[in-house]
Amino acid sequence: MRGKGTSCRYLKGWPAHSMPLLVCLCANFDTGNMQKRLTAFCIFLMLITSIPAYAASENGVRSISIISDASRTMESPDFALTALVIELNPGWKTYWKHPGQFGLPLSMALQKTENIRQIDILWPVPSRFTNTSMPELSVIGYADTVTLPIKIWRKASGRKSNFSAEISLGICSDVCILHEAGIEYSEETSRNHFQGGAEILTAALKGLPRDNPIRNGNPRILDVAADEDNEGVLIAVCDRLENSQPWDLFISTEDSVSFSSPPREVNRNGDTRIIGLDIDMNFSSGTKWPAPIGTFLEIVYRSGSDAITARLMLKASLRTDLSC
Repeated sequence: MRGKGTSCRYLKGWPAHSMPLLVCLCANFDTGNMQKRLTAFCIFLMLITSIPAYAASENGVRSISIISDASRTMESPDFALTALVIELNPGWKTYWKHPGQFGLPLSMALQKTENIRQIDILWPVPSRFTNTSMPELSVIGYADTVTLPIKIWRKASGRKSNFSAEISLGICSDVCILHEAGIEYSEETSRNHFQGGAEILTAALKGLPRDNPIRNGNPRILDVAADEDNEGVLIAVCDRLENSQPWDLFISTEDSVSFSSPPREVNRNGDTRIIGLDIDMNFSSGTKWPAPIGTFLEIVYRSGSDAITARLMLKASLRTDLSC
């Protein structure tokens, strides 16, 4: 099977001024004949005329711990719940699963496994780190400490599961670097104890966006479609949010398209809001990606302290019967 992918590499020690700044070498791979074709040498240009401030230390990670005692208190016969706790030093951040073109999300490469069919990382509601000079250089992620719940699906129901893995994640402050670490998960009672692990996991699970209500819920994601000029998407939501309360919207897709620029309210009719979200510039071609009509988008909508998520197919136009 032929396919293409994109690979980006962080360069250690690249100054970021007040926003993440790095050099990203993007290459397209044709997996049919294993030939690598260089398509772009992407350079972030800083548009703010401030003096660069270099990080005192390249290592922005204070600690990475995996909770296993918590999984024993919340397990079922078919899966276990655990979590990865990433503590960053002040001023550092890491990335959501779809952070925009210039973030590098956490990846996990399993080394040894026992009774594991699949591992799913569950992503809490992220924050947007906006570049006001050039919104398409904004990134989406987490600052300080983030706890990522992990769902471990068992091959054999009722049997314990164990694994070791290598993880890598991009972190940024005044410099952007790739941090790598090894982790081990064990359900044996004597291993990997984490003080207060059950409470930490419970709090992290509460930080996940809840499923989109089918009807009569508030807030609720109603529909998603391409905008008229095909340079973004329109999302219809039902929300009784007061104007003074914060809100945001994030999109994840398996396509190359990214949406890191801040969303905007296009129209409002009572509690029905139409939100516009621009597609990022494809810096390889200098043009915007076309809206991926027909593909599924995972949408996370944050309204005040609440957040919901829905997986909807992108259509050519919004429904005409939109109503709360």
